[in-house]
Amino acid sequence: MKSIVTIAFTMTLALSAGSAFADDCTRPPSPAIPSGAAATQEDMIAAQSAVKKFLADSETFRNCLQAQEALIPKEQLTADLQKSFVERYNAAVDAEVATGNEFNEAIRAYKAARAQ
Repeated sequence: MKSIVTIAFTMTLALSAGSAFADDCTRPPSPAIPSGAAATQEDMIAAQSAVKKFLADSETFRNCLQAQEALIPKEQLTADLQKSFVERYNAAVDAEVATGNEFNEAIRAYKAARAQ
C-alpha cells in the first residue's frame, strides 16, 4: 500500500513540476510592423528597435525553456512534456523568422516608396 501511495505522489509531483517549469517561461509577443510604403523614417527606426528587442526577448524565452527542461529529472521528463518544450521552442523560432520576414518586407516597401 505504501508503494502505491509513493508512486501516486511521485506521479502527481512530476506532472505538477513539469507544468510549473514550463509556465515560468513566457514567450514575448511579436511586435507590430508598420506598412513600409506608408511609414515614416521614425516609424521604421522604432520598428527596427522593437524587432531587435523581440529577438533578444525571444532568445531569452528559448534559453528559459531549455533551462527549465534541464531542471526536470530524466525519469520525470515524459514524452508529452518533452514534446511540449520542443513545440514551444519551435513556435518561438517560427515567430522570430516570421517577424524578420515581415520587417524585411516593410523595409523593401519603404525603400521602394522613397525611390519614386
